[in-house]
Amino acid sequence: MGGHGHGRYRPFQDSALPERQLPAQEDAALAILREVFGFGCFRTYQREVIDQVIAGGDALVLMPTGGGKSLCYQIPALARAGAGIVAPAVPRRAR
Repeated sequence: MGGHGHGRYRPFQDSALPERQLPAQEDAALAILREVFGFGCFRTYQREVIDQVIAGGDALVLMPTGGGKSLCYQIPALARAGAGIVAPAVPRRAR
């Protein structure tokens, strides 16, 4: 993977945010949410999942459609060095 799906965005560790310096890794998630995705705050449970994954942990996330699952893997992928693996859920067909 040449990038993180955002051609103009460099990994957070290498980017300079205008007018402020974020001191802690935990602030990286909120900065990415605001600077890259344009949202001001996390939805319910997103922050907990994102912090878990940024810290190197695993997460199984079950949220309804439109609940914000994609940011739960996109933000850690941008905040961490290296590559991430996402296993999408495959819906079961009714018999």
